[in-house]
Amino acid sequence: MKYRIYLEPDEDGVVVATCPALPGCISQGQTRVEATANIREAIEGYLKSLRKHGDPLPPSIVEEVIEVTGVVKSKIVCLGFLFPVDGQVSNGISLSSPDAGTVDRSPI
Repeated sequence: MKYRIYLEPDEDGVVVATCPALPGCISQGQTRVEATANIREAIEGYLKSLRKHGDPLPPSIVEEVIEVTGVVKSKIVCLGFLFPVDGQVSNGISLSSPDAGTVDRSPI
C-alpha cells in the first residue's frame, strides 16, 4: 500500500513527518531519510493496530512521481517536493524557468 507523507523542517531543524490519511500518525528525524524511515515504521504500526481492532484501512494512493531533470533558479514547496518559480502559470502554480515543472528532490 502507498500513503502520502509530508516532510517539513521544524524551528529546531528536526524534520517532522506526517501521514494525512492516518490521523495522529506523526514522526520525526534529524534528516529527511531518517524521518521517512521513522514515519514508515509509524504507518506500519498504525495499520497493524487498525487490522487488530477490525477497523477499515484507509485506501492506498495510486499516483506516481515523475522526475524530470533541469536547472532550477528558485523554488517553492508543493506536496513535499520542490518546484521552480518564475511567473508562468501552470495548473494554478506560478512557474518561472524554462525547466518549469521539474522536480528537485534535494533537502528543503
